[in-house]
Formats: sequence, structure tokens, C-alpha cells
Amino acid sequence: MLRADKLRPKTGLEITPHSLRRTFIQIGEKRLKTARESVMLLTSHVDRSVHGEHYAHLDVEDGRAPLQAIANEIQRLMEHGVGGKVIQLPTAQQK
Repeated sequence: MLRADKLRPKTGLEITPHSLRRTFIQIGEKRLKTARESVMLLTSHVDRSVHGEHYAHLDVEDGRAPLQAIANEIQRLMEHGVGGKVIQLPTAQQK
């Protein structure tokens, strides 16, 4: 059973890894106006354009600040969000 399948009974939502990835991208690009290059780096997308192939050379450090900003926004939306359903999942320490 996929981990996403284990969330369905707890949330009542059809969650897939692709939907989580799409949400991450939308929060980064649309809500936070994060540079597309940074979001693509964080989601392992490859930019095959001339710019991507020859000029955009980002490394892990370039993704650190955008990743933290996106994670903070996801947490904020979960805690105070737009009517989102929040459930508590056990952490590794709680098991």
C-alpha cells in the first residue's frame, strides 16, 4: 500500500504524490512568487530551454531559502489556512 493510500482513510481526501508536488509548485510560484528556476530545482524538473541549459546553474544552496519559505507557507496554511482540513499524524518520535 502506498503511503498516500494510508492518508485517504484519515483525511477523506484523494491525495497522490503528484498532487502534493503540484501543490508545492503552486505555493512556490503563485503564492510566494518564487523564481521558477528555484522551484524547478526543488522538484527535480529539468529546464531544457536555452536559458536552462546554458545560463541557469543552481546548486543545493540556491534552493535552501526558497524551500524554507515554501515549507513555512505550507505550515501556515495548515494551521491557519483557507478552510483546509488538518490532522495530526504521528512523528517518528511518537511511534
